[in-house]
Amino acid sequence: MGLSGSCAQADRTKPARLVVDAETGQILVANKANAAWYPASLTKLMTAYVVFSEIKAGRLALDTQITVSANAAGQPPTKFGLKKGQKLTVKQALQAMLVTSANDAAVALAEQVGGSESGFVQRMNAAAQALGMIGTRYQNPNGLPNDGQVTTARDIAVLAVHLIQDFPDHYEMFGQRQATIAGRSLPTVNALLTSYPGADGMKTGFTCGSGYNIVGSALHNGRRLVAVLLGAHDRGQRTAMVRKLLDSGFAGGETVPSTFSNLAMIPAALDAGTPPVVLNGSECTATDAADSDGTSAGPSRLPGWGIIFGAFADQKKAQQVIGDMKQKMKGDLKGRPTIVLRQVEGTKRFAALLVGLSPDDAGKTCRMIWHRGQYCLALNPTVLNDPNALWR
Repeated sequence: MGLSGSCAQADRTKPARLVVDAETGQILVANKANAAWYPASLTKLMTAYVVFSEIKAGRLALDTQITVSANAAGQPPTKFGLKKGQKLTVKQALQAMLVTSANDAAVALAEQVGGSESGFVQRMNAAAQALGMIGTRYQNPNGLPNDGQVTTARDIAVLAVHLIQDFPDHYEMFGQRQATIAGRSLPTVNALLTSYPGADGMKTGFTCGSGYNIVGSALHNGRRLVAVLLGAHDRGQRTAMVRKLLDSGFAGGETVPSTFSNLAMIPAALDAGTPPVVLNGSECTATDAADSDGTSAGPSRLPGWGIIFGAFADQKKAQQVIGDMKQKMKGDLKGRPTIVLRQVEGTKRFAALLVGLSPDDAGKTCRMIWHRGQYCLALNPTVLNDPNALWR
């Protein structure tokens, strides 16, 4: 019996999952591995692959100077805030792109290597074809929404494993906790690095069309696994699910072991279709609603350190999350509840924060929250008051 329209849609929006042993290529977990999906900022993994290839071939160096173009500087958030004419090194641009998911840095790299953004995209697609990424097509180097830019969990895992194996000297960039350019530092957007033992790298991504994506890599007792999750419905679910995927993989997996080649032979009809719009309606549209309880912060400077519990399309949801967290922590939360309206990759989001904390209180509180299995990120005063910093 066929699925009803509503059930079919619900099934389409369940996250795609895959776990692979990075050394042997053995697939340990696979669900919807060939389903078409929007890559969002996981696109930047291929941008890095092409750049690393240029460095390996001797046509580029980490200390090569890049001059930021107007096109690169004008990219929508998430961005590092690079200015037209600003100079930075290839290494700095890679760090900004991989650590903070900076769209402006990705385009600056693309123009340096490809001569133009479109020229670089051709290189991306050629590399994808050479790697056997049969379900992937790139349209831009940073992952901003484009209906023609699609991938699969299988293909992303293929790319991640090649990045680890082909460029071991550069892998440490994927696990760095902050990026610094011209005295300005922004933190990593990858919460897995601080919440899963042995996790040391890879990338997150988000757009309304893709949902919350992540590639996580972790090392236990000399064994490295790569987990891919496409289409989580919020950052908390994303972190929780990828942790479970890695746990399952290290425990032996939950599917009959397979290989990339075997997955590629699955009939396309089983996973085919247009990429799902995971987040829509109220989840990805928001208005500048007035705050009813005085917790919303305007453009004035926020005091002290802050901690963020998440960023949401609905302001009431942000208020609810703060209230729920205060109740769960049973009086252990310090600081002033604050909600700030920000842009996350072109989408309005309401950030749920506590501000006015000391560095010790911010760190201690986040550790307690992570211990309870909840999302939290500490923000220093510079990041807290940087309009271009990414909070999510």
